[in-house]
Amino acid sequence: MSVLLIAEHNNSNLKVFTLNVILAASKIDEDIHVLVAGNKCENVAKEAAAVPLVKKVLFSDSPNYENYLAENLTPLIVKLAGKYTHIISSANTFGKNFMPRVAALLDTSQISDIIKINSPDNFVRPIYAGNAFATVKSSDKIKCVTVRPTSFDPAPTTGGAASIEKI
Repeated sequence: MSVLLIAEHNNSNLKVFTLNVILAASKIDEDIHVLVAGNKCENVAKEAAAVPLVKKVLFSDSPNYENYLAENLTPLIVKLAGKYTHIISSANTFGKNFMPRVAALLDTSQISDIIKINSPDNFVRPIYAGNAFATVKSSDKIKCVTVRPTSFDPAPTTGGAASIEKI
């Protein structure tokens, strides 16, 4: 199975935190698929495809996704989720907006704000306002994970040639 990473962008360019999350996702599985959902954002899909760690870009272009509303984005992610073991996004307002909805609809627990990946089912996250760390192990079939992007370096941005699939 693969990792589905939800790309954060502004309909013109990838946000830098997406690159950090791509590197984190590569520590879970090498088969990383990036979902680029937006409006008139073909350039973003091409930019994601150029990242060497990305194997496939799923591209959904619709005015419904222009403002990244969780109410519109969540059904798309849930529809795609069955093919993946992990759904991953950045732990900022972007990921924190839709990921709880995705986890609830998939009847799975969300693993929030991870700072380290020990294995595909074992993560470290801060607790008590960052004064302590918890190791979290998940046995859920699909893991919904948000990543603290500042805990990982950005992935390289050139040299990749991932396929782009319109969905």
